Amino acid sequence: MTFVDNYIYLDIPVRAIFNFGKKKIRFTTSIGVTTNILFNATTTSVAEYENGETKRTTHDQPYEYKTLGISPTFSIGADYKISNKFKLTAEPTIRYGLLNIINAPITANLWSAGFNVGCYYALN
Repeated sequence: MTFVDNYIYLDIPVRAIFNFGKKKIRFTTSIGVTTNILFNATTTSVAEYENGETKRTTHDQPYEYKTLGISPTFSIGADYKISNKFKLTAEPTIRYGLLNIINAPITANLWSAGFNVGCYYALN
């Protein structure tokens, strides 16, 4: 038997980006905060039987999860200036939720680590 918990969040990030250097490849870092809004929490159970049959069942989580979270965000990386108006960025990013997502004897916090790749085009 396997249990998989699924949480669907809308994340709204606000961050300040700082670039250092004047050459084509520059150092970039950012700091900010992300608001996490929970839309749905489900559990999927997968039962595998000896005869090879598999039964999958999905149902709503029975617990009262908090619908709002706050996660500070930090990243550090580089950007490559292709022209005066166009640049590419690459940066590892980490976030950790300040608020517990559930009030229970065993609690949990949101966290994530990832790698952002972006393209920027200046309008002016």
